[in-house]
Amino acid sequence: MKAIEKYLQHYIEGSSLATGQELCAQHSSWQNVLVIPLKAEGNLFLKALEHLRQQNFGPLLLVLVINASESDSLEIFKINQSLVGRLQKMGPTKFLSKNHSLIKLSEQMHTVVLNFSTPSCHFNLKQGVGLARKVGCDLAFFLQEMGRVRSPWICTTDADALLPFDYFSCQALVTQSASALCYPFEHFNSSLGKDAVALQLYDLSLRYYVRGLSYAGSKYAYHSVGSTLAIRHLAYAQVRGFPKRLAGEDFYILNKLAKLGEIKTPQCGVIQLLGRHSNRTPFGTGQAIQRILEQKKLGRSFLLYDPRSFSLLRSLHFAFEDFFINAELNRFQEIMESDPLLSRLNDQMEIDQKLEIFKRTTKSRMALRKQVLAWFDAWKCLKFIHLSRESGLPDIPWQEALNGLERLSKRKAAIPLESTVKLGYLQHERSL
Repeated sequence: MKAIEKYLQHYIEGSSLATGQELCAQHSSWQNVLVIPLKAEGNLFLKALEHLRQQNFGPLLLVLVINASESDSLEIFKINQSLVGRLQKMGPTKFLSKNHSLIKLSEQMHTVVLNFSTPSCHFNLKQGVGLARKVGCDLAFFLQEMGRVRSPWICTTDADALLPFDYFSCQALVTQSASALCYPFEHFNSSLGKDAVALQLYDLSLRYYVRGLSYAGSKYAYHSVGSTLAIRHLAYAQVRGFPKRLAGEDFYILNKLAKLGEIKTPQCGVIQLLGRHSNRTPFGTGQAIQRILEQKKLGRSFLLYDPRSFSLLRSLHFAFEDFFINAELNRFQEIMESDPLLSRLNDQMEIDQKLEIFKRTTKSRMALRKQVLAWFDAWKCLKFIHLSRESGLPDIPWQEALNGLERLSKRKAAIPLESTVKLGYLQHERSL
């Protein structure tokens, strides 16, 4: 439990600690906790909130982190303040401090509104959704540690998510080996019209990449989607919470969590994510949709990674496995040199040099395996694929990529929405 004590002493956000202490004085407790960062949200989120209220989730604390940074427009601050006012009208409200409040939405559901969108209390220029998740999850973590939240899972989602009825109950079936959960999801938005095809293609690209990593034998073959995460209490402390990034906080925390335990997909209903145009973060669903539409206007096809890059990654993982058994660097280098591009990637990433160091500094083959796979992590996998693209395997049209991955796998690629995307995208092309 040293990790928990250390987190509480050195890494928890001060505002989360103070709010948690105030909440403990209210003598309330809940079974589950759910954290949602909010920025420039309105009716869409209130509809999702109504969906939550209609679910029979039992005693639930909803932590809403309404945020804006000093670089945001006055309009965003106004939208945020309007949402705060609307929330406070939904039930009896207790003010925990000048900016934060506890609202009773029903007998079973309360919400803590953390308002970081005022002239005197807002994020700085380089802070965004990463800090918003950390502030909310730190509060959840503290309440769990104080016994005010009984579940060991810190759950987080987004304003555009509709959760299934068994979102919380399915956690009871998860094995202790899991450090985090990535819930099944699907993107949808009937209001996008023809632009919905761009959303489907974006969804396809996520599944294609994870499928490629799975084919390659990577332990990091999971989705990094912030609206689908739940993190085990102890593991959250061990990785020191969410990184305070403008975007990509889900990718980086999962990369750490995967080194502590398994990233599991629970057996439950699907989280529905409403895809929409957005510039809330530097990258993500909204930005991806816009880029796909812009490329389409220029007459360019939607591209995916060449599946041969995943084949090279698979060869690398086979070479790793051979090295774990034999610990012979010459054999590893021979495998690398069997393919000119693989050899070049080995040189660029200095993989064999790292293996030589790991071999000298580890005392067992089990320790060697653990250290190598912790080093060649989700970030290194992504870097490997990008270097493959830069070194001779450029992105290719999405249909060709799908077919190529199917052939490599010797089975049909299990990518949801494939037939829908093909039909919708071809219809879209004909309409232009």
